[in-house]
Amino acid sequence: MTIMTYISDLPCDETDWVPIRRMEVCEKCCECVAACPTKAIDMNRLLINSDRCVTYYNENDGEFPDWFSNNVHTCIVGCMKCQDCCPANSMNKDNIEIRAIFSEKETTELLNNKGDMPYTDALAVKVEASGLLPEFAKPNVLSRNLVALFQNDVQMQQ
Repeated sequence: MTIMTYISDLPCDETDWVPIRRMEVCEKCCECVAACPTKAIDMNRLLINSDRCVTYYNENDGEFPDWFSNNVHTCIVGCMKCQDCCPANSMNKDNIEIRAIFSEKETTELLNNKGDMPYTDALAVKVEASGLLPEFAKPNVLSRNLVALFQNDVQMQQ
């Protein structure tokens, strides 16, 4: 999940802004609250607690917080637990676009790169083709996230 903002200097003649609110279905559902592995979603707030959101930490440099357990890692970038269970997203559940498939050799390069060297040319092309924004595709971020994802996978298989 990547939250983006679009800004324009085009004149805006009409202002049809509405206050921030939840969709009606959210008031009765709350599946996202139950699915969030870090409890970043609180029905008493309209906004996600970003300082508790896996996506926030997956998209930024640095260590994961000590309170993260290994099972919070489900994606190399992002989380998507709240989006996967959302009834409003059900029509998009199978709307997946594969942009790049990484070989074992490329995955090993990602795992071993701690940010002190650039990707090989072939891997750099695939990382760019994957659609990751450059700030999320930094070697140290992808390596750290991939290690955490694999640790979660191993833990789940035991």
